[in-house]
Amino acid sequence: MRSFLLRLESYFKRMPERDQKIFPYFMFVCIFIIFYYGLIMTTIHKTRMLKNENNNLEQKVFMLKSKVSVLDTVKIGMQKKEKDLKELEQKFYELKNRVPETDEVSKIVKSLAKAEKMNYLIRELDEKNYIKHKAYTEIPMSIYLEGDFYHALHFIKAIEDSDRFFLINGMSFDANEEINGNVNVTLNLSAFKIMQLEYYLNAFSEKKAEEKGEKNVKK
Repeated sequence: MRSFLLRLESYFKRMPERDQKIFPYFMFVCIFIIFYYGLIMTTIHKTRMLKNENNNLEQKVFMLKSKVSVLDTVKIGMQKKEKDLKELEQKFYELKNRVPETDEVSKIVKSLAKAEKMNYLIRELDEKNYIKHKAYTEIPMSIYLEGDFYHALHFIKAIEDSDRFFLINGMSFDANEEINGNVNVTLNLSAFKIMQLEYYLNAFSEKKAEEKGEKNVKK
C-alpha cells in the first residue's frame, strides 16, 4: 500500500500543473463512483435475496393454507360422521326398545289390560308358532278381551302407542250377551324381536371408533 502511494505521489509530481489541479477531483469522482456502484450492487444483491426468500415464504404460506383447508374439510366431514353416528346409535337404541331380544309380550299385554280394567286371555302365544326371518323373529298371537267398549278402544290405542312394536293384523268386536254394554274383542297381533341387536350395535360402534383412531394416527 505504501509503495502504491509513493508511486502515485511520484506520478502526481510529474504531471503538468493544470492536471495536478484536476487530479484530486478526478480521484474523488472515481472513489465516489466505486463506492456508489459497490453500494448499489450490494443493495441489488440483497434485494434479490430478499425477493427470493419472500417468494419461498409465500409458497410455504400457500401450502400451509392448502393443508389447513384440507384439514378443515376433513374436520367438518368427521364432525358430520360423528353426528350421523350419534343419530344412528339413538335409532338403534330406540329399535332395541321397540324390537328387543326377549319375548316379554305377555307382561306388556297384562299391564295394558290391567290399566284399562279389562279381562284378557292370550292365545296361540307359543314359541313353536314363531316365524323366523333372516334378520328378525315374528311372534304371532291372538288376544281375547272382555270389557267396556271405550276401554277396549283405549287398549287398542295403547297397543299401537306401546314402546314395544306391535302389528295389528286383524280384529273383531262382538257384543257381550252376559253384561250389557260390554264387548268381546279378538285381536290378531304380531310382535317382533331381533337377536343380538346390542351385539351388532357395540360392534358397529367399535368399528367406527377404530376408524376414527386410524385417521387421528395418520394426522
